[in-house]
Amino acid sequence: MIYCCSMSLVNYLEGYALIHWVQSFHSPFLDYFFYGITQFGYKYFYILAIVYLYWCIDKRFAVRIFYLFIVGVLANQYIKYFLSTPRPDPNEVRVIFDYYRVDPSFPSGHAQGSFAFWGFLMTRFRNVYFIICALSMIFFVSVSRLYLGAHYPIDILGGFILGALTIVLFLFFFKIYERIKMTPHSKIFDICLFVLVPLGLFVAVPTAKMGMFMGIITGFGVGAYLEKRYIGFTEKTPFVYQVIRTMVGLVPGVLIFFVGRMIPGPLNIRTLVVYAVAGFWVGFIYPYCINAFQKWHERKNVR
Repeated sequence: MIYCCSMSLVNYLEGYALIHWVQSFHSPFLDYFFYGITQFGYKYFYILAIVYLYWCIDKRFAVRIFYLFIVGVLANQYIKYFLSTPRPDPNEVRVIFDYYRVDPSFPSGHAQGSFAFWGFLMTRFRNVYFIICALSMIFFVSVSRLYLGAHYPIDILGGFILGALTIVLFLFFFKIYERIKMTPHSKIFDICLFVLVPLGLFVAVPTAKMGMFMGIITGFGVGAYLEKRYIGFTEKTPFVYQVIRTMVGLVPGVLIFFVGRMIPGPLNIRTLVVYAVAGFWVGFIYPYCINAFQKWHERKNVR
């Protein structure tokens, strides 16, 4: 009896019934709404959010959530391509704005990313209004994947489970890292973590996608390490200045990617270098500029 019920549940989660039910509420407004909501599950949103946290809110927490995000993405990609489960058949589901993905389906990167990102943020920002907002983002981003016909329900469930495991394992290993930081060999460990391991993984898997991840790990990791050691800029500032600071800092970042496209050479090497430079700009160079401006402003006010 229990076996039959469990198999029925699995078949339901792997089938189209829930997708069809969610899509039965379709309307032009919901089409645009869920297509817009699903954009909050892509890496560019998370990168911008982490950059904003680092420059304007809490740089130490931003470094932690950055590594949580990277580890989660890499785990998701490995599991996806290892299992290689197909996406829902476009002949069986409603495709909106010609939106259809051909990469593997399980687990949902959107569900996993939103659960891990917003769930981890809730450990830092415990205001009831923020928690409601975070839970809403997790819910709507996940539902958008069903509404757009991009995932099966079991993909969403798998994403939630993997997102929760990512948070738990990250917190466990972060405690170990904090203990290592108290030892005399912490510098050697940091060099391995920020430089040798990412570059070694890139050599082992020299693809453009791996170059992107390993480049940003190296650039931002080294930059944040040097910022903490030599700069110590003040990230907290009024909201208006937060917006200005972020917009000013993003302009050179965009230019780095624009110029990087014109650099000759293999795509994987170029991607590694461009993302490393962009990460170093975010982690060290721009904080150095912020700190220099803060000191100049303080001297000006003293006069």
